[in-house]
Amino acid sequence: NALSLGQIVSIPEAIGLHSSENVKFIDGSWFLKDRNGREEFEQGPRIAGARFFDIDDIATKSRLPHMMPSMELFSAAMDAMQLSKDDHFIIHGSKDCMFVHRAWFQIRNMGHGIEYCHLLDGSVEDWKNAGGPIEEGVPSNPPISASSLNLDQPKLYKGPGALNIVDLEEMKEYIQLGEEKSGYQIIDARSSDRFFGRVEEPRPGMRLGHMPGAKNVFFYDLLK
Repeated sequence: NALSLGQIVSIPEAIGLHSSENVKFIDGSWFLKDRNGREEFEQGPRIAGARFFDIDDIATKSRLPHMMPSMELFSAAMDAMQLSKDDHFIIHGSKDCMFVHRAWFQIRNMGHGIEYCHLLDGSVEDWKNAGGPIEEGVPSNPPISASSLNLDQPKLYKGPGALNIVDLEEMKEYIQLGEEKSGYQIIDARSSDRFFGRVEEPRPGMRLGHMPGAKNVFFYDLLK
């Protein structure tokens, strides 16, 4: 049965749950540049027993980064990490990681129940400072590699596949129809400078500006 946990789990609450059999800690650290979440996880320190969820590796290969994986790949990854649909995932990141929610979003939108997906209210450093169990050296659960997974073997973890995801052709159709006819409003969560094309994009080759009809709601303005 699902535990009575909120979407956001405090450090003390998470420490109290650490030894629970159906609570799994997942490091989803990802950085745009200068730092590598996977390498930092491998080097440690890390939450004892944590797994690493690599949004760039468990993804559909594309010219664009961290595209949603197929259900076959996602299920194979969950099996390889010995994770089940009845497990509570407490997803967290290293110090100053602004993008850990991407791992939460991918896991949630690939069908893991919302009552089983949680974000830790703090970083690995906060956990360590609060006296939470820490692991050094070689990870007890080494990061998996998508290239080593057998996608054809039967899967224990089963899900519906990507939910609430719009593909490129659908997006083009909604833009052509407009908000009133399509019933959809496009929200661009980048900074206003990027939205209006006033600065260069961090990834080479990306065009400046925004989609026709989009409105700008910078994600950072929603953070406390």
